[in-house]
Formats: sequence, C-alpha cells, structure tokens
Amino acid sequence: MAGDRAITFADLGDLPHTRNVITEAMRIRPAAWIFTRRSVAETELGGYRIPADADIVYSVYAMQRDPRSFERHLEFDPDRWVPERAADIPEFAMMPFSVGNRKCPGDHFSMAELALILGTVAPRWRLERVPETDSGTRVGITLHPKRLVLRVIPR
Repeated sequence: MAGDRAITFADLGDLPHTRNVITEAMRIRPAAWIFTRRSVAETELGGYRIPADADIVYSVYAMQRDPRSFERHLEFDPDRWVPERAADIPEFAMMPFSVGNRKCPGDHFSMAELALILGTVAPRWRLERVPETDSGTRVGITLHPKRLVLRVIPR
C-alpha cells in the first residue's frame, strides 16, 4: 500500500527495502539454481584448463552463498543490499538471472512483479508458516520448498 491506495509501477523506486528483501530472497533461494555455458576457446579458469567447446555447468545457488563473497553467507539479511554495503560485494557474486548475452530477458519484469506483489500483500496480510511446512529444498529445474504451508492472517 502507498498510503491508502494500492501501489503501482510508479511507486517501485520508493520501495528500496522491498527490493532488498526480494534480492536477498533470490540470493538465498534462487529459482534457477544451475546454469550451463559452452566455452568458445580454450582457456584456464581457477587453475583448470578448459578446452574449446567444453560444456561448463555452474551453480548460482552455491556462488550466492559463498562466504568469500558474502559476510554471514547463510543468514537472510536484506540490509546487505543497501548501497554502502552492496558496494563491497564482488561484481558477479550475485546473478540469479545470469549475466551477459544469455541473461534472462525477463529480469526487470520479474523484479517489478515481485515488488508489486510483495508491496500489495505484506501491508494487508501476515503469512505464518505452519507445522506441516517442510522448508527443505526440493531440487528440480527450479528450487522450491518441499512443502510450504502458510496461514494467512489479516493485519
């Protein structure tokens, strides 16, 4: 809510904490957890020789939880994305939409949509996890909780 009215796309710039919460949630549990690339030329990466045309598989789930890039790497901390702290995070440590010419073309739409949903739901409802929830990770093409059961409570 923006006062007594629903938030709109024009309000998104005024919701930095909402954006930080979403960014941190995507760091801890990215939807797409593994990506592939193909090397175009022989190269070396981290002391390993990679031949041309090699398939490379990497996990953003692991990268975004790396203690070398993120202080208190397993803690949910939306404030790590405030500008003065985010400046200390290595450039490619956070990439839930990938990067480069294979970056998800819907990244900006997804972030806007998530902010509008969170900004609409959170002021009106509190979502409470119930005992039947199993928040362990279910691995598939995407990552999601094994069983997420929530109680919706009006604010």
